[in-house]
Amino acid sequence: MEHFDIYRQLPDEWLGIDERSIIQKLKKPTIFHCSGHDPSRCVVVSCLLRGNEPSGFVAIIEELKRNARGVARYRHDVIFLVGNVEAAKAAPSLFEQPFIEGQLDLKRCWKDGVDIADEWNSFIKDKYPIATIDFRNTSGTCHPFAVWTKDDEPTKRLANVLAGTHLFMPDSLGSFTSFNARYAPAIAVNCGKRGVGQSEEHARMTMQRFFLSTQIVRGNPERYFFRKVYTNLRPIVVQDGVPFFFGVSPVPGTLIIRKDIDRLNFMDALPGDVIGWAPKNYLVHKKGQLPTDDLFDVVDGQIKLKQKVVLAIANPDEKVAKADALFYLVDEMI
Repeated sequence: MEHFDIYRQLPDEWLGIDERSIIQKLKKPTIFHCSGHDPSRCVVVSCLLRGNEPSGFVAIIEELKRNARGVARYRHDVIFLVGNVEAAKAAPSLFEQPFIEGQLDLKRCWKDGVDIADEWNSFIKDKYPIATIDFRNTSGTCHPFAVWTKDDEPTKRLANVLAGTHLFMPDSLGSFTSFNARYAPAIAVNCGKRGVGQSEEHARMTMQRFFLSTQIVRGNPERYFFRKVYTNLRPIVVQDGVPFFFGVSPVPGTLIIRKDIDRLNFMDALPGDVIGWAPKNYLVHKKGQLPTDDLFDVVDGQIKLKQKVVLAIANPDEKVAKADALFYLVDEMI
C-alpha cells in the first residue's frame, strides 16, 4: 500500500522499548493487523490522527505488546491504525504538533476521492468491520466524552458503553469516524487532556470496554448510568483582526479570555458568569462573523453571559483557539 505500512503484529525487537522509541521507528501511517480466531470480521482501533493526541497510542502499544506475547487473544481480527506519525515526531518534543503545514490533516481528510481515504476504503471494506473506535485528546482540561456522527441505535448502544458524555456531530468535517460509519458503528473517544496519565488510563479502560462490547474478548461491559448527549455545535471565535490573549485579569484596551475557560466544558454556564475582559464585545459566531450580543454583554470591562449556555471544547491554547474556535456552544439532545 502506498500510504500505509502494514505489520501483522508488533515486531519482536520492539517489545522491550517504550512507545516514545517505537514512534521513532514508524515512517508513515501504520496498520497493525492482528489476527483473531475468526478472521471473517474485524474491529478498528485508531489513534494519533493528529500528532499531539497520544493517549490512544500509549494504550495501543501496550495492547500490541500483550498480543505479540500471546497474552491478548481475540475472537475476531483487530486492526490498529497509528495515524500522523510524521507530525508526532516533527516538534523538538514528541507529540506536540497536530499536523505538518502543507500536508494532509489526517483528522479531516477522510472523504471519497482523497487518495489515502480511497486506499483505506479498499483495504477495510472486505474485512467487514464490527465497529470502529478512534482515540483523541483535548489540549485543555476536559473530562472524557464520545463523539458520533450517525444517529442509529447500534451506534448509540456502543457509545453508551464507552462514555457518559456524548457529542452528536452529523456535520463530520471529513472525520475518520464518519468515514467508517458507512460500515458499522463508529465512535471517537476524547480521553481528556494530552500528556496526562489519567487520560492514558482512560484510553486503556475504554479500549477494553470496546473489546467487550464488540465481543472481541468474552465478557459483558458495564454501561454508563449517567448519560448526557449534546448536539448543534456553534463555534464562537474572536472577530477577525482583533488580537487576544488568555489571562487571569484585565489589561486595559485588550481582549483577554479567562485562562481557565476550559473548566466550563460541559457545565451549565449561567447569566453573569465572566468569560473574559474587553472594552467591547469582540466575540462572534464563526459562520459569517455574526454578532453575539444576545449571548454576551460587556459590563465594567467584563465579558459576561446574558443567558444560560453549555460550553464544549473550550481551549486555553492560543494557537488552537485562533485556528479553530475559543469554544463551542452546544444544546442538550432530547
